Amino acid sequence: MTISLQLLLPVTGIGLPVSRLTYIVSGAHLEWTRPSDRLRAIESGEYVARNVAPARMAMRHDGVIYLAMPRLRRGVPFTIGAVEYDPCVSTIEPPVLPYPCAAAHRNAERPGSGNGNWTMVNVVDVYLDDGGVLWALDIGMVNLLEDGGAVIVRPPMVFAFDTDTNEIVRAIDLSRATTAASFLQSIVVDHSTTAGQFVYVSDAGLGNVIVYNVACDSSFKVHVPVGPCGQRDVMYMAPVQADVLDMAAGRGTARYRRLYVTYLSSCDMIYIPVHVVDETTVGLPTVNIGRKPCRMIVLGTDRGSVIYFRTGSDTGEILSWDVNKQFRHQNLSDVFIGGSRDQFLRAPNSEFHKGVLMCLTFKGLMAYTSDTCLFLL
Repeated sequence: MTISLQLLLPVTGIGLPVSRLTYIVSGAHLEWTRPSDRLRAIESGEYVARNVAPARMAMRHDGVIYLAMPRLRRGVPFTIGAVEYDPCVSTIEPPVLPYPCAAAHRNAERPGSGNGNWTMVNVVDVYLDDGGVLWALDIGMVNLLEDGGAVIVRPPMVFAFDTDTNEIVRAIDLSRATTAASFLQSIVVDHSTTAGQFVYVSDAGLGNVIVYNVACDSSFKVHVPVGPCGQRDVMYMAPVQADVLDMAAGRGTARYRRLYVTYLSSCDMIYIPVHVVDETTVGLPTVNIGRKPCRMIVLGTDRGSVIYFRTGSDTGEILSWDVNKQFRHQNLSDVFIGGSRDQFLRAPNSEFHKGVLMCLTFKGLMAYTSDTCLFLL
């Protein structure tokens, strides 16, 4: 499988077309400590290049890209990778290094091997906060697409890495907020100036957003209704800052933090007013803003008020919506119009970095997975 990291907005000072500003990330080009390690891993079955599929990404200020590489099948030697990005070098295949190191991913596929330590088992999403901390959602089970079924190694966890030192600074056990029916898919992190840092994890299996208060080491769940149509399938989250008329406070317009949430097949868009959350909060309401003007496969945000998404059409186009505008079709803006459906079959994640929208795109994805796999949507 071929994964592309593409620049989808103009890059100031780089006179190259978008088609050349592409980074090829392949499971065939991983970094190994010794050449013999690769051969040993192939012979033992620990490494199967076609099963290595980066699915989510986050980008640091200096250009380092972090990739979540889920262990949906056997043969994925590490589940978080890192590459260094250089926009002046086009269409190359950089080596993917294990993050934070190869030892953090070893022996993670055996039940019980993840108990009592911080071994990475199966990271399905990553998020880099404004402080340079990389948050990784590890679902604690592997081989979800194998014929023998998934293997549960340990409870799901969230790991936080200081990307300056590459050390784990926090490990959060999610077993209190999940059940056997949970299906954890994505993670975002938000910072409140009054209440500190909060981690949001989507649980599409139960239809909840798990809200974890980092300072208090406590969590609660917000139920996200499907609405009049659709089902619980892929749950998308998009944290934004909305300008709201605050007449009660007499301040005119105020900037409120909101977490927009929707399902892939649902008709409605919902937001959670996370600006009211603090250390005493044990629940939050949901606000339905109405029917979606089109199908929305949410890619990410600009960390302001703009949400980027795909419609799922054959054109591969990417659109944006500013939440400060009414939720109508005429307020959607074209960002990028791609080529074939194969090229933009699924773009699971994006990152807005220094005015550039970067997006993961797949070629040959259907040969790897199936419609039952929801991590790569």
